[in-house]
Amino acid sequence: SWDQRWQAYAEAESTPSISTDASSIFDDEARPSMTHEELKAIEGGMLLLSSSSMEELKATLGSLNFEGSTFDDDPKGIRLSNTLYAASKGFDASSPIRMAIVATSWAEFSKRCALALKAMDDEDKWGFLQAQGVLLTKDAPLHAKAKVAHMYPGQGSQYVGMTHDLYQRYTAVQQVWAQADETMTEVLEGETLSSFVLRSNLSKEEQAEAEHKLKQTEYTQPAMLTADLAIERALNDHGIHPDMVAGHSLGEYAALMSAGILDMDGALRAAAARGTEMGAVEIDDKGLMASVSAPYPEVEAIINSIDGYVIAANKNSPKMTVIAGETAPVKEAMAAFEAKGFQSMPLATSHAFHSRIVAPANEPLRRFLESLEIRWPTIPITANVDGEFYPMNPSTTEDLDASKEAVLSKLALQMASSVEWTTQIQTMYEAGARAFVEVGPKRALSMFAVQILEDQPHLPVMTNHPKQGGIASFLTALATMALAGRPVHWPAPDSASLTEAFRAGPIEAHRTSPPAQDLKTRARPLPSGTSATPQAVQVVSVPSAVETDPEVAAQKAKDAYLGDRIAALCGYPARFCHGMVDLRLGLGLSEGDIALLFKTIASEASTDPETDVSGATTVADIARWIAHPPSSWSPKTSMTRRSNHTSQGLGVASVHDPMARRKADPFVVTGVSLGLPGGEQVFNEDTFERLVRGETCISEVTDEYKQRLLDKNIVRLIKGRDGSVNMDQATAFGDVPQLAGVKGAFDLAEEFGIDPKVILAWDITTQLGMAAGLLALRDAAIPLTPVEQIGKGGLRLIRNWQVPQHTRDRTGIVFASCFPGFQMALKHAKSNGDDGEGRFDRRYLFQTLAMGHSQFAQYSGIRGPNTIINLACASATAAFGVAEDWLNADRVDRVVIISADDVTGDDLWEWIGGGFAASGAAATNNVVEETALPFDRRRNGLILGMGAAAFVVERNSEASERGVQPIAELLGATTANSAFHGTRLDVEHVAETVDNFVTEMEERWHLDRHEIAPDTVFFSHETYTPARGGSAQSEVRALRDTFKHST
Repeated sequence: SWDQRWQAYAEAESTPSISTDASSIFDDEARPSMTHEELKAIEGGMLLLSSSSMEELKATLGSLNFEGSTFDDDPKGIRLSNTLYAASKGFDASSPIRMAIVATSWAEFSKRCALALKAMDDEDKWGFLQAQGVLLTKDAPLHAKAKVAHMYPGQGSQYVGMTHDLYQRYTAVQQVWAQADETMTEVLEGETLSSFVLRSNLSKEEQAEAEHKLKQTEYTQPAMLTADLAIERALNDHGIHPDMVAGHSLGEYAALMSAGILDMDGALRAAAARGTEMGAVEIDDKGLMASVSAPYPEVEAIINSIDGYVIAANKNSPKMTVIAGETAPVKEAMAAFEAKGFQSMPLATSHAFHSRIVAPANEPLRRFLESLEIRWPTIPITANVDGEFYPMNPSTTEDLDASKEAVLSKLALQMASSVEWTTQIQTMYEAGARAFVEVGPKRALSMFAVQILEDQPHLPVMTNHPKQGGIASFLTALATMALAGRPVHWPAPDSASLTEAFRAGPIEAHRTSPPAQDLKTRARPLPSGTSATPQAVQVVSVPSAVETDPEVAAQKAKDAYLGDRIAALCGYPARFCHGMVDLRLGLGLSEGDIALLFKTIASEASTDPETDVSGATTVADIARWIAHPPSSWSPKTSMTRRSNHTSQGLGVASVHDPMARRKADPFVVTGVSLGLPGGEQVFNEDTFERLVRGETCISEVTDEYKQRLLDKNIVRLIKGRDGSVNMDQATAFGDVPQLAGVKGAFDLAEEFGIDPKVILAWDITTQLGMAAGLLALRDAAIPLTPVEQIGKGGLRLIRNWQVPQHTRDRTGIVFASCFPGFQMALKHAKSNGDDGEGRFDRRYLFQTLAMGHSQFAQYSGIRGPNTIINLACASATAAFGVAEDWLNADRVDRVVIISADDVTGDDLWEWIGGGFAASGAAATNNVVEETALPFDRRRNGLILGMGAAAFVVERNSEASERGVQPIAELLGATTANSAFHGTRLDVEHVAETVDNFVTEMEERWHLDRHEIAPDTVFFSHETYTPARGGSAQSEVRALRDTFKHST
């Protein structure tokens, strides 16, 4: 239900068009300490809607309209965290159809709304929508008597950074960690838990160090306990309370806290003592633990057949069990499981926990527990030892001795006894539990609940997962409970439940005007992470220098104001709407638009009454009419710059982590283009569709093409299937390549409007790369803007089209090509360099040098770093690594990758085709279906081709500024070499490199290779290399070594 403050806010926001007057500052008294980017990382909200019919629900969603600037782009814009819940005022959990949309940014919310409107009519797609943060249900809400069980995970679910985002947003989470630090500082001899757990955006080395520490039992157990309780308190603050609880292994101590048996200080000390005693057990055989994926009756049968001590230590679900015992019997059991086709995996534990091997730790732990204050449970709690409830107080008075004895009768045995988790879930279900909420990191217990209650109605809820994000998964849990009929108490914007930093809004929103700074101060710093000086984010206006001449400044202000007003009518950028540009022909304004413009200016700006604008034809004519822009107007465009200069008293957190900025502002691909062989045109509109349709783009070359190869007097290297090698003279068409991917029509001047005289200085690779690059820029919605020359009479003449001025210096170019310049070099070799008029071609150097990157830069106006890369067939792929490095080093905000080769064109065919034929690598058949056979024993060589591709890789913030939805996110790239033979591969090194790269991606992005494997596409590169030591063997080995059982 809603408190009075939310009710008042909701009434003010009740119309479909939600007001945007609400500031990003929720509490004027709160002190800001987080930047806009930092706050965006913990933003998020949920929209709850309900209806009696799908049509009405769809109409309600479609009618929502949040006007004005959003927090995604504007530090003072409206925030999801209050606006969405305010728009949920009419939600009724008893309605037949209910919906929730969870989002952490306005861009994400908009995308999910569009997705919902498109797919919500089809119930078969509701599962897909749920994975996208759109929850829909027609199920009846939970019965009023249905109970909520909270489940607390134990050791194994921990990760560095768990609850860090919640900590920054919710006061309760901060309080729990503060209390944990107070207790554990003494236990850990001065060290705090939060110092190595509440961290994010770490370097690889820092991440490895923190993870290593977190795996140590004495740290793991209190850290997990704190994370569990932090999430519990956050849920409680939102009105979600348990009716009964259970904890898995270590998690039982969190359950003891929630049930009121232990206070937090006692539970933390008990968990630390538990870890210490478990690790201190000295025994010759410390035993072994292993997880087994098999039906429990099979598990029971196999371990009963083993001679020696092995037991079911964690009976997690009917399908998953952890066995433990003496080392040899456990290994024997694992072999028996594998022999029957069941998967088993050893666990990295110091001892065989929950078995008699750690029984020596029971007595010292019991003595420690007896020193704590142990009370009767206030709500039902099940025990790991037998799966049944702990005893409740049989009387109305509190008897601490009796409660301690009753609790310890179960708890003291827990460490050396099996975890009867399956029984615990069943016990709680029989007691009325229907919602099972996993209160802690990840989703192991939720999955177990699903497996245990497979055929019974129940609601599993996960609250925290690193892949989904702490805020997103927590909000999704709240939304799930709301749809199930459990009311959620959303904190008011100025509620003390929210941290002061979250209520205060971003630092930038509290600034009244940007401080005046000289150019040196505003210059970009060294690449991220290389300076120990804290960096403050400061907003400065676009102009790069402060204008000191008042007349010039006044004219610029008038031009900027007029540009804004005209841009709103014509759609062109404001900076182009000035000077001698024709209002009608140049900007496309109608007479009605011009009349409206005059009316707007007259109503708000100071104008010159002696100037007649009725006959105005250019923007300059109107500018002369304006005396001063309105006092309330200010330039809208601003950009964020980093400064090494931190203002006194400015509460800005220091940032030393090079990954911090990237995680907040990821690298994304926003533009893609493709040129293919075999079609009518290289750059057809349907290039992508052709690939999807499975077209090979391969055809038979002309007899003239074949004859040119025979004329080269080629002696072929013939590779036998038995490994033999022979040399054979090519004497017939069947001895040389007959199939190829040959380009169709391509005219850069005709298709792209480039001056034919300029094109004469370009090799074919530059021409193809130029076309691909321009199309990729278009796909990324990066416009080419006019480069103008002021002619006689002040008329502005367009002499070129280039990328917008403000993007030029921060955009880089990487040109990827195997044979740049070769085509023109060999063409000139045939004619002795003749330019067609009997003279040596003076453009020869420009035509033959590998200059595609600089030639594309010259034409497009891009002035950032540019280079060429040639890694043979991997050139374009490796270019992504260069782009990533430039972005990481903060050299650029955007990289355009252009790639092209045409080895089947008229000038290169006989040379490159001849080379591949002589080496024995080229296929010689003339039937596509019998020749284009990847990974096929019948294959006898590769087929040559041509093509071009281009990609725009940039920071997500740059894409968001243009309103562009990224195509993909670039998580990482690696480049390596094996110092090996040019036509063979070092199979071991290739496999090791792939495994190391995937490991790096897991650590950097908290991925799990086995979870992503089913959704991963691997693009093979097999160029008819040898069966042993070739591409195919290397790739198969790399995939199997890296993904193991998931391949």
